[in-house]
Amino acid sequence: MTKVRRAGALLVCLAAFAGCNRAPPSTAIEEARIARAMTRMNAEQIRTDRVASAEKAHADAARREAQAADDSRARSIAD
Repeated sequence: MTKVRRAGALLVCLAAFAGCNRAPPSTAIEEARIARAMTRMNAEQIRTDRVASAEKAHADAARREAQAADDSRARSIAD
């Protein structure tokens, strides 16, 4: 084997060995962390929206009930 081939083979072996022991790129780890955080934020936003919707429905029902009571009082006064 010539010196050039030996050096090339050594470089290929070193590159393969170094590639096996490397950790995943930090960008992949960061992307996974961001995806988990966004999933948590989306779930929290859905819960917040549901609570707000329930509070609005409750307020609307109370307003309708108060309006019905006012209408009933107005009718009884008119009679």
